[in-house]
Amino acid sequence: TANIYFILLEYFDKGTLYDQMIKNHKDKTPFTEAQIYKIIYGIAIGIKSIHNNKYAHRDIRPENILIGNNDTMKICDFGSATNKLYDVINHNNRSDAIIDTIRSTCIHFRAPEQFELYIGYGINEKVDIYALGIILYMLLINYVPISATNGTTNNSYFMYYNEGVIGKKSNALLHNEIKKIINPFLYELMKNMLKENPKERLSI
Repeated sequence: TANIYFILLEYFDKGTLYDQMIKNHKDKTPFTEAQIYKIIYGIAIGIKSIHNNKYAHRDIRPENILIGNNDTMKICDFGSATNKLYDVINHNNRSDAIIDTIRSTCIHFRAPEQFELYIGYGINEKVDIYALGIILYMLLINYVPISATNGTTNNSYFMYYNEGVIGKKSNALLHNEIKKIINPFLYELMKNMLKENPKERLSI
């Protein structure tokens, strides 16, 4: 008979970060600054481990962040993880990169270089930093930055704000929302994660 293998994993009774965000929204209890720091730091530690092994996760989003004991953050769902990165996008690999992006990423958490493959940037592990910036934005603003009606990458579905993509809203409304961020350090942290040019984004 064939051998049967079992994998015993930790049970995450608190669910995902997305579950917690929904609960907080319903209870009208926003995350505190201390909670936000702990969440972002925990996810960053996980991303650092992935990047140290020369991989990109490519699907960093609240649904893929499990909340463990003592509210530790643990990244899951590595189905999109890859060590096949694109240092340069050109006519030889552009079609493969487009198909790969559509199959392996969530549109709401894509970096600019995953939307527009003609802007001259490569696609690498920095997409995870951008996705983390979007999570930080969501925690601070309680709003998904990119509004899209389907899976296309048409420019009409997003806009640039400062140096990153953070939503299809008027600049005035975005500025008013940004002003809700009390801590200027978190604001600068978010901006540096959401740089349009991946070479200018923060590294972990």
